[in-house]
Amino acid sequence: MSEPYHGVSTDPTVPGVFGENTATSNGVLGISQGTDGVRGVSMSPEHAGVAGTNVNGGFGIFAESTGLDAVRAINHSPQHAAVIATNVNGGFGVVGESPDGIGVLGKGKTAGSFDGNVEVTGDLKVRGASLGPEQIQALGQQITSLQQQVATLHSQVTGLQSFVTNLSSQLTSLSSKEAADVQGIAVSLVTLAQRVSNLGG
Repeated sequence: MSEPYHGVSTDPTVPGVFGENTATSNGVLGISQGTDGVRGVSMSPEHAGVAGTNVNGGFGIFAESTGLDAVRAINHSPQHAAVIATNVNGGFGVVGESPDGIGVLGKGKTAGSFDGNVEVTGDLKVRGASLGPEQIQALGQQITSLQQQVATLHSQVTGLQSFVTNLSSQLTSLSSKEAADVQGIAVSLVTLAQRVSNLGG
């Protein structure tokens, strides 16, 4: 077995190991029978363990697997994503394609969260029920009808509250009148008693 190559550089502009192929093959090739073919570790919080850049219009990083996920990312920070994709030139941040399966699958306590407008060009399925343009339009009409019914009920409640307030005012007025009438009768009875007493004397 040959000794593994170990390259060390103390110059920030010179890599520890450099591989170049001026034909059409790999610049660096890593093969392992039991673990990762290539593994990169970085001690810098501003840099990646592995970075790929294509300056001629191709893929920055290409991954392919015949048995498991082509790319798998694990993040241990609750404030950051396992995978984040950013397009700085107006294109898609993430594209999911599958000719015969699901283009993008999300699983979790909340399977999907969207911050912004959502555009759907096909049917939307909710719990197995398909919601096409016709169903969505019908739901919109039902919502409008319910809003009108709520407005009517609100008006009726307002009218009922006004009626109750008016009735309460009438009852208060009637109670005051009855109290005055009772007091007047009491005074009349006292006066009558005095007159009867005078006649008897």
